[in-house]
Amino acid sequence: MRVSLALCDAEFLKVVFPQLTAVLIERVVDEGPVVRVVAQTRAGPVACPRCGTLTAQVRGCHHRSLTDLPVGGRPVVIELTVRWLVCGNLDCPRQTLLSG
Repeated sequence: MRVSLALCDAEFLKVVFPQLTAVLIERVVDEGPVVRVVAQTRAGPVACPRCGTLTAQVRGCHHRSLTDLPVGGRPVVIELTVRWLVCGNLDCPRQTLLSG
Protein backbone atom coordinates (compact mmCIF):
# COMPACT_ATOMS: atom_id res chain seq x y z
CA MET A 1 0.00 0.00 0.00
CA ARG A 2 1.41 3.36 -1.01
CA VAL A 3 0.63 6.50 1.00
CA SER A 4 1.33 9.98 -0.27
CA LEU A 5 1.23 13.05 1.92
CA ALA A 6 0.95 16.67 0.89
CA LEU A 7 2.02 18.79 3.86
CA CYS A 8 2.57 22.51 4.16
CA ASP A 9 5.67 23.78 5.98
CA ALA A 10 3.97 24.08 9.38
CA GLU A 11 2.48 20.60 9.14
CA PHE A 12 5.80 19.19 7.93
CA LEU A 13 7.60 20.61 10.97
CA LYS A 14 4.89 19.26 13.25
CA VAL A 15 5.28 15.74 11.85
CA VAL A 16 9.07 15.62 11.44
CA PHE A 17 10.14 17.84 14.35
CA PRO A 18 7.35 17.68 16.98
CA GLN A 19 9.68 19.23 19.58
CA LEU A 20 9.60 22.49 17.58
CA THR A 21 5.84 23.04 17.75
CA ALA A 22 6.26 25.61 20.57
CA VAL A 23 8.74 27.64 18.50
CA LEU A 24 8.11 30.03 15.62
CA ILE A 25 11.11 30.13 13.27
CA GLU A 26 11.39 33.69 11.95
CA ARG A 27 14.31 33.15 9.61
CA VAL A 28 17.33 31.01 8.83
CA VAL A 29 20.44 32.91 7.78
CA ASP A 30 23.35 31.40 5.86
CA GLU A 31 26.38 33.28 7.17
CA GLY A 32 28.95 31.22 5.29
CA PRO A 33 30.68 29.16 7.95
CA VAL A 34 27.68 29.38 10.34
CA VAL A 35 23.94 28.74 9.99
CA ARG A 36 21.93 31.11 12.22
CA VAL A 37 18.32 30.34 13.18
CA VAL A 38 16.29 33.21 14.64
CA ALA A 39 13.23 31.99 16.53
CA GLN A 40 10.79 32.87 19.28
CA THR A 41 8.31 31.01 21.42
CA ARG A 42 4.79 31.10 20.04
CA ALA A 43 2.25 33.60 21.37
CA GLY A 44 -0.78 32.39 23.25
CA PRO A 45 -1.52 30.95 26.64
CA VAL A 46 0.59 28.28 28.34
CA ALA A 47 -0.08 26.33 31.51
CA CYS A 48 1.83 27.15 34.68
CA PRO A 49 4.00 24.10 35.43
CA ARG A 50 3.20 24.41 39.14
CA CYS A 51 -0.59 24.89 39.29
CA GLY A 52 -1.77 24.39 35.69
CA THR A 53 -3.43 27.82 35.34
CA LEU A 54 -3.38 29.08 31.74
CA THR A 55 -1.72 32.45 31.26
CA ALA A 56 -0.69 34.70 28.39
CA GLN A 57 0.23 37.76 30.51
CA VAL A 58 3.75 38.70 29.41
CA ARG A 59 6.09 40.15 32.03
CA GLY A 60 9.03 40.50 29.66
CA CYS A 61 11.27 38.72 27.17
CA HIS A 62 14.60 36.95 27.48
CA HIS A 63 17.06 36.33 24.64
CA ARG A 64 19.15 33.17 24.49
CA SER A 65 21.90 32.13 22.14
CA LEU A 66 22.23 28.37 21.79
CA THR A 67 24.52 26.15 19.76
CA ASP A 68 23.17 23.04 18.07
CA LEU A 69 24.61 20.12 16.15
CA PRO A 70 26.26 21.00 12.83
CA VAL A 71 24.26 20.97 9.61
CA GLY A 72 26.23 20.08 6.51
CA GLY A 73 29.44 20.39 8.53
CA ARG A 74 28.61 23.95 9.63
CA PRO A 75 27.84 24.98 13.22
CA VAL A 76 24.29 26.09 13.98
CA VAL A 77 23.53 29.01 16.29
CA ILE A 78 19.96 29.45 17.50
CA GLU A 79 18.94 32.90 18.69
CA LEU A 80 15.79 32.26 20.72
CA THR A 81 13.49 34.82 22.32
CA VAL A 82 11.36 33.41 25.13
CA ARG A 83 8.58 35.11 27.06
CA TRP A 84 8.50 35.56 30.83
CA LEU A 85 4.87 35.06 31.85
CA VAL A 86 2.95 35.86 35.03
CA CYS A 87 0.83 33.11 36.60
CA GLY A 88 -2.69 34.45 37.12
CA ASN A 89 -3.26 32.29 40.21
CA LEU A 90 -2.35 34.52 43.17
CA ASP A 91 -2.12 31.47 45.44
CA CYS A 92 0.49 29.79 43.22
CA PRO A 93 4.01 29.93 44.70
CA ARG A 94 5.43 30.21 41.18
CA GLN A 95 4.47 33.69 40.01
CA THR A 96 6.66 33.87 36.88
CA LEU A 97 7.43 31.26 34.26
CA LEU A 98 9.20 30.94 30.93
CA SER A 99 7.18 29.97 27.87
CA GLY A 100 8.51 27.27 25.62
